[in-house]
Amino acid sequence: MSYSRPSSSTAHSSSTTPQLTPTQLRLYEKQQEYASLLALRQASGQTLEKVEELGKMSAIMADGGAAVGGVMRNWNQVFSILNLFGELTVDHIRVALHTFLD
Repeated sequence: MSYSRPSSSTAHSSSTTPQLTPTQLRLYEKQQEYASLLALRQASGQTLEKVEELGKMSAIMADGGAAVGGVMRNWNQVFSILNLFGELTVDHIRVALHTFLD
């Protein structure tokens, strides 16, 4: 809703532009104020939507962080198991295979 400002100055008014009464001028100002409030309401609604979306994205990131933390907790065990395989020699593997196959 947009309003064009009518002229209220006698110096700039022509014979075709009527003079505004104080009541008409006040009405015009209130119309402008209302239009600004509508724009503010729309902008506030859009901001709220963006903040809610950011909140959802933050929750997803927090869940992902918890999953990464779980994986990181297990790395110590993974390295321990890999270290055991590094200590095995060919003779250990032969003995294990013969024991398993016999």
